[in-house]
Amino acid sequence: MHQILQLIGTLDKNQCNIRMAENYETEGDLYVSDMQPNTYYPTISAVYLKGFRLIASASHCQELHERLEQKVAKLQLEDYRTLQAAGISMIPEINLGEIHNNVLGMNLSTSSIAYHTLLELPLISNSAVKKLAQSDRKSATGLSAFFPEQIKITRKGAQVASQDIADSYVSNARTYFREKLMAYIYFVKGALDAYININHSMVTELLIESKSPFIPEDRLHIYILGITAGFQNDFITAAHLLIPQLENSLRQLAVTNNIIVTTYEKRFQLENLLGGLISKLRPLATDDIIEELESFLVQNSSVNFRNELLHGLMETTLVHKYGLYAWWLCLKMILQTKLIFPGIK
Repeated sequence: MHQILQLIGTLDKNQCNIRMAENYETEGDLYVSDMQPNTYYPTISAVYLKGFRLIASASHCQELHERLEQKVAKLQLEDYRTLQAAGISMIPEINLGEIHNNVLGMNLSTSSIAYHTLLELPLISNSAVKKLAQSDRKSATGLSAFFPEQIKITRKGAQVASQDIADSYVSNARTYFREKLMAYIYFVKGALDAYININHSMVTELLIESKSPFIPEDRLHIYILGITAGFQNDFITAAHLLIPQLENSLRQLAVTNNIIVTTYEKRFQLENLLGGLISKLRPLATDDIIEELESFLVQNSSVNFRNELLHGLMETTLVHKYGLYAWWLCLKMILQTKLIFPGIK
């Protein structure tokens, strides 16, 4: 209706956007009134975002602008708290409220600032992980200091992995840093969403212009679909599209840099599995990305995202949560390939 009124000249574009934003606010408020506790509602913050995006640069609506901005921020924090509760428990817990306030304090006032902040968030530092693990082990108290190993147990009670206690401190430290990083990614991505809807054609232009050696020419279309899905917050689709392509890209980086990733000694020629492939890429990559790819994608004692995802073993909420991180990792490796893999030709 508002678009029709604009066409016949009753409302100008600014007034039309304000009216539509008010409608989105009313729709979002209706959904909020029906919310049940401890339940994930991924679409409510998106409704408020639609309204906020319409008036992000509009005039004569400061009160509406501030209301929608506050509602978006509140719902995004609640969304991520629910996702966090669905994941693995951590020691120590991360302070989501503090991270959320830190992002709000970054003054991500334009789409360009938000986008570059998202891309420039640093990978997990391997040295920082080791430092925290060493500190945690020194401060261990009670019986925990005497246990020789740590066991990973699924929600069904099945034991799926065990670690030497020294390795478990490293794994727990890495988990802590990863969960913090994922929270920053989520909230910065939310700020970006408030200003721009990055669509298929924009991603196509972005990836073509990047001329990234991480993307084989015949896989460009699938990467465009996966990266676009992530920008549209469909991280489940993004994960299923991008994880197989990530593995292929790592394999191609190895092959084009004369690293053998095929076993020839046996009767059949077999490609190295992802864990072996990542290990062979050490001469080309930074320690930070190698350790994180191994931990996040293939280690049973950690997320094991590649195997859990592709074998259909991971709950949908967790696929969404970790799919965000997988999408961000792919985006970063595509656009910062030579920084992350300094040894490539």
